[in-house]
Amino acid sequence: MADAEDTHSALEPRRACQECNRKKTKCDMRRPVCGLCLRTGNTCSFPSKRKKPVLRKPHLKVQSRKISDSLSRLVQVLETASRAGEETDVSNGTREIPQSLLKDSLKGLLAEIRTSDTQANSSSGPATEQDEGQPSESTGENVEDEDEDVDGDGLEFPHIRGPDRESLTANNTVHSEASDLDNGISCSVAIDLVNSFFEKVQPWLPILHRPRFQARYESKLLVAGDVMKGLSADECLLFYGIFALSARFSSHPRFSNIPPNKRGQDFAERAKDVYTQGRTLKTPSLMYLQGCILLAFYFYTSGPTHQGWLLIGVCVRMAYDLGLFEIDEDDWTPASPVDHVEKEELRRAWWLVWELDTFASTVSRKPYAIDRKRMSVTLPISDEAWFSEVDVPSAELNLQPGQSWRSLHGSANQDERAWFLVANSFMATLHDRLQQKQDVSPDEKLTLENEVCCFKLALPPSLRLDIDTLTFTPSSFARCNWVIGTHLMLMATSFMVAGIVTGESDDNSISGLSASGISPLRQRAIDLSRIISLWDTRYIVVAHPFLACMMLPPYAVDSSVYRTQSLISSTHDLAKLVLEHFAERWKLGSVVSEIAKMMEQGGPRNPEEKQLVKRYAVFFRIPRLSGNSPAFLQPDYGQLDRNGSTTGEETLYAGQTEPQQRQVQPLQGFATSIGLPGQTNLSNYQAPMFDSQTFPPLHANAYESSNEVDLGFSEFFGSYQDTDLCWLK
Repeated sequence: MADAEDTHSALEPRRACQECNRKKTKCDMRRPVCGLCLRTGNTCSFPSKRKKPVLRKPHLKVQSRKISDSLSRLVQVLETASRAGEETDVSNGTREIPQSLLKDSLKGLLAEIRTSDTQANSSSGPATEQDEGQPSESTGENVEDEDEDVDGDGLEFPHIRGPDRESLTANNTVHSEASDLDNGISCSVAIDLVNSFFEKVQPWLPILHRPRFQARYESKLLVAGDVMKGLSADECLLFYGIFALSARFSSHPRFSNIPPNKRGQDFAERAKDVYTQGRTLKTPSLMYLQGCILLAFYFYTSGPTHQGWLLIGVCVRMAYDLGLFEIDEDDWTPASPVDHVEKEELRRAWWLVWELDTFASTVSRKPYAIDRKRMSVTLPISDEAWFSEVDVPSAELNLQPGQSWRSLHGSANQDERAWFLVANSFMATLHDRLQQKQDVSPDEKLTLENEVCCFKLALPPSLRLDIDTLTFTPSSFARCNWVIGTHLMLMATSFMVAGIVTGESDDNSISGLSASGISPLRQRAIDLSRIISLWDTRYIVVAHPFLACMMLPPYAVDSSVYRTQSLISSTHDLAKLVLEHFAERWKLGSVVSEIAKMMEQGGPRNPEEKQLVKRYAVFFRIPRLSGNSPAFLQPDYGQLDRNGSTTGEETLYAGQTEPQQRQVQPLQGFATSIGLPGQTNLSNYQAPMFDSQTFPPLHANAYESSNEVDLGFSEFFGSYQDTDLCWLK
């Protein structure tokens, strides 16, 4: 009998009794009454069977994070609605939140929850069903109450009952962007896109005063149905521009099935109608100009087109008509009184138009539309000071030769973007100078070299290029990206200055005095490697997309350099990886990546490549200079003379163990980088950097309009006519 009881107790599953389980105490599991229940006099009962616990899988953590993000967005929307409700007085003293806002937000939340549940069920499959009802063994310690069962399908929303709740759960599917636009833009989508704009786009495109903008449009966005119906034409153009740029960063379920760099295309197409309506306006407003600015940035971050080029011209003319070019003149009188916050908004609109004109004209090697010598606009202050409505004195650009660094030196305004604009102006001024036919004298080159050095020395501590300054965080990444951009501009400027070879024998510049100095292309590779090494890759996609073009050297480079020079080749690979980060969100990154491949391959161009050559001529052409002016300095090996023959040391081949030493014999009284006719055997001869004889000319039909291909925005503004700009007259 005792043996039978021992055998029976051995077969009993070892689980804690229900009383010990409820008290979360250790149970000795003695039958029929455990020790604790025997001492306390409680009824002791053991469970007969237990559900097998569901094993947690790694993907469930990801789904939990997604649901948590959805809840966070829902809370943010509800807080916004609550703040808007404070402005509305209700008779019973309560605040009403629009039902459309709740429905839109809950639809998105339920859609993500259902998607997560579907993925969980599909991943578990029959195994989960097979395990149901089967007991599982466990110890008596740390066992959860068996009556507690949480099911994702059991989420309840007490304030939504009956047909409303059924309609929400039945319609929580994600549609395509096009079909959604036909139904209008809902409140939740609009709020998500506006927040994404201020978090990811405004840091590099600082155009709007966020506190005043949100205070003005909070109530207008918290409406039922399409939020765009209650907006004017100017407001619609502004919001469509915001949506077109910020949609690539949105995490709203509406865009889950659309690639990030294509999410804004339909919003941009909607802006076409608004732009057409605006042509009838006799006096375009600042808001309309801001909408055109955003749309122009969308075009040029998606790959420059003819329509984008024309739109920049429209922005320039509107800015002039609004008098933005002389906003800081002593006798400037606005049409209506403005405070210092509104005046700063006018300045920022001007500088963004200036930036568009500078970028578009530089990459295409065309004249600038803005006369830089006839503008009186101080540089913008920081967003922090602007949003806090603190008036910070600033300064204008100093356009005197060799004096650009004085623009902000000693000024109260030391904003990183302001310094970036000064560096951008310095680079653009030099680029424009190299397009002129007049020679660069030795004194002028030395002045440019001194200006580069002074610029670097005048930078404040916050713009130093070191690991202590560049601490990337969610709150500081915008400032750090402007520091990176400033040094990329200075790198390009130094490269162009160092490549200048003067035609006179009294060249006292740095490159003229140094017979064994490093070539400009190799120095650029060293500088670019250092800059990229300090750039946090997590924040490349939220940097200014135009910085993608700084990854390639301005002006044509022989394709053989990328195959024969290891340092330049490795830096080029590093730059291409940076372009891949840009391409994740911006089509411009993909376009520049394609240009990088074309520069490596060389050879004849197909029609698509010919259009890229036209739109990005800065990477394929040389400056318009006379024969004894700036020249491309080949790297250390395989240098070419003016006739294309090889001079100096031959390129090292893979099996060579010891390179031969170069015999350098500089001539007395002459810079070694000057091209000397008939002296092709000089071992220290360096071929012209920008000499037209160094590189083969482009094909005769490279610039024909028939070679243009559509990059996805053809006829965006309709067929262009000479009368298209008549509405500005």
